Amino acid sequence: ICMKPLMIKEKLKSPWFLFGLGFFFGAAMLFCLVLGDLKENKNLQEQLFVALSKAPTPNNHRRCSLEFNKGLVLQDVLLAETKAQQARGLTGKTSIPTGMLFSFQKEGNLMFWMKDTPMDLSVGFFDSQGLLFKIKDMQANSTNYHFSLKKALNALELEQGEFQKLGLSVGSVLINRQCSKP
Repeated sequence: ICMKPLMIKEKLKSPWFLFGLGFFFGAAMLFCLVLGDLKENKNLQEQLFVALSKAPTPNNHRRCSLEFNKGLVLQDVLLAETKAQQARGLTGKTSIPTGMLFSFQKEGNLMFWMKDTPMDLSVGFFDSQGLLFKIKDMQANSTNYHFSLKKALNALELEQGEFQKLGLSVGSVLINRQCSKP
């Protein structure tokens, strides 16, 4: 019985044991921070978003032609495909004649806001099959969050009222997308 506490004390002195213990607790803390706080802490989300939006991004976005099941084709739509482009979005723009398509690598629950965007917009969320499942109006310069509420692969921002003018509604399907080469 007296030997067991001595063996534990010896293990505690081992640098490899201490390194492993520290690594385990550090990884656990990082996991909690990333998965817990990013979901629950809007201030941390905002800090991350602001940091990404200030990252350099090229002004020359690729452009896409979007074809919908109702025969509508939108030409020359800006494509936001990098994290920096997606974070910046249409910040500071005073007009967007063709809209902006946010394209993600994989489906996820998306969140948009309008901080420093001086015009009212609407965002439409599309699943991996191209189905438009939600359209949300967003007010200029607002810090309110707008969530997809289910997994989306793409989001299209247009000037407020454009979805209706174009005849796009929940249930419309994005059937083809042709984008310029990088």
